[in-house]
Amino acid sequence: MKGVVKSFSRLKGYGFIQSEELEHEVFVHYTNIDDMDGFKTLSINDKVEFNYDKNHKRAVHVTKRK
Repeated sequence: MKGVVKSFSRLKGYGFIQSEELEHEVFVHYTNIDDMDGFKTLSINDKVEFNYDKNHKRAVHVTKRK
């Protein structure tokens, strides 16, 4: 899936992605960001790709789009 980061708290380590495919925002935790070494964070308006974990209702395998 594709989406845009709507919010992300560096202090709390989580935020929300507005999905292009779903009608709701998707929770994202820093532990599910895949393409970064060291401190994993996202910024508002980052374009991302992710898989949606329906069981836990969150984004997993999140990567920034180039």
